[in-house]
Amino acid sequence: MNHPSPLTSAYLRFLQLINTIEALPGLNELAANEKALFDSVLVHWSKGHPLTVRMAIGQELLGSPATLHKRLKRLIAKDLILTRYQGGDKRTKYLEPSEKGLAYVEWLDSNMSTAQAGPLLSHKSS
Repeated sequence: MNHPSPLTSAYLRFLQLINTIEALPGLNELAANEKALFDSVLVHWSKGHPLTVRMAIGQELLGSPATLHKRLKRLIAKDLILTRYQGGDKRTKYLEPSEKGLAYVEWLDSNMSTAQAGPLLSHKSS
């Protein structure tokens, strides 16, 4: 068997982590399309550039503005994200994960450590 390159090994580890996350019990709190929007909010917030509601509903790859607005409302109702104003400007709402949303991410992180300790996916040559 050929040894995979470092990039191939990293990608295989990534796939293993995704498979582990998707198999976690209790993960079904979010539909896949809600999770994609939550992930987008989380990534922007973690970089110090939170999404505005307008930016979030403008992500065409995730759905139409009306659909994304409904998903935002569901994420807010599930208490995974919240809206905030910055400074005195009340015209722009920024999105960020709530305490429950961050706890959800911590839960995912703690469950991924099991996958990180496991072996890489094996590749059999024909």
